[in-house]
Amino acid sequence: VECAPIDMAVTPKGSLVMLAYRTGVDGTRWWLGEMPVWGGVALNRGLGGQDETGMALAVQASGMVAVCGTTPTQDADGFDAAVWAFEAGEPGVARTFDYTAPGILPHSMVEKVRDCAFAGDKLVLVGEAFGEHVDAQMKFIDRHFVLEYEVATEVEAWRVATGTVAMQSGATAVTVDGEGNYLTAGYICGLTCDPAAELWTLVPEDGLVWRVPLGELPSKAFGPHDVAWSPAGYAVVALGGTVGDEKAFSVRAFAPYTFDALWTFSHKEGGLFQMAFALAVGAYGQVYAGGFGAGGYPAVAYIAG
Repeated sequence: VECAPIDMAVTPKGSLVMLAYRTGVDGTRWWLGEMPVWGGVALNRGLGGQDETGMALAVQASGMVAVCGTTPTQDADGFDAAVWAFEAGEPGVARTFDYTAPGILPHSMVEKVRDCAFAGDKLVLVGEAFGEHVDAQMKFIDRHFVLEYEVATEVEAWRVATGTVAMQSGATAVTVDGEGNYLTAGYICGLTCDPAAELWTLVPEDGLVWRVPLGELPSKAFGPHDVAWSPAGYAVVALGGTVGDEKAFSVRAFAPYTFDALWTFSHKEGGLFQMAFALAVGAYGQVYAGGFGAGGYPAVAYIAG
């Protein structure tokens, strides 16, 4: 079976949960595995259906594991946002979401989930809602969304960016800070999308309260790819190099409500292309950034933080 990794997380009991795509005789499907002991046998926890996508993992303090992604529909949108929630030792429970609002008809938007994280009892999903938004001048465009889902009560709440922020926008990663606020890394652009990376702070009760520009990107493929919260009290963002510095492996840290980076890690090597994709932060603020380095080989940067 051919596999491609997507995401990995650690449960409160120390198990590794792994999300991957598996390609076999029945096509390509997402697969959720769990390794209770490091180096042990990977147990099968779940397998996605045909044309379903799994984009990210989130683990709750209770041990619940959520696979976040999309599922196909028979309507004009083609896809809805989806979550598969796995309690310990239990099969997954699926839940789908379709964004509607005044002037937005059911199944007229394509919800593209990019990442998710637990904030207490809420699962927070982020991504892009693609379609004809009410203030989009009859254009089909992407808009940054945050979806809050109360797992126990199955109550959902959507926050979709408007044109007052930017004509187009999207969230590519999310984390939760020490006060329960949502930090999203993503991009903004005009109708012709020359993306500029940004870090947003959203308060659950009030929505967007702060935006920090990270620089212009050569394309959306440069990220931002991940965001993590440090116990030192700041956010860490991993992305590709910005315009003029495209080949750098880049990681930056920002304190809440400030515009200037606390620190920047930018690694270059012989003019060769490289990029940061994933982050983990240790209990003492040490930062582990993963991606690929010179020559396309896997690379990990250890940053004191």
